Amino acid sequence: MAPAPSPLACPSCRASMRQVVLGRKLSGEAVVDLCAPCHLLWFDAFESVQLTPGGTLALFEAIRDGA
Repeated sequence: MAPAPSPLACPSCRASMRQVVLGRKLSGEAVVDLCAPCHLLWFDAFESVQLTPGGTLALFEAIRDGA
């Protein structure tokens, strides 16, 4: 899915992070912050284990595409 601007600055390189909306188990969406320059991922509590298999693949695609 298309990334949206995030209010967070990357804690590693200080670049603007992007929000990636992904599928979440049972229902709903999980929003993961992604830094394109250094490929840092920012998950809120337990978000990483709540991703659907399709959501995980979409996250890898967002990383590959440079968000």
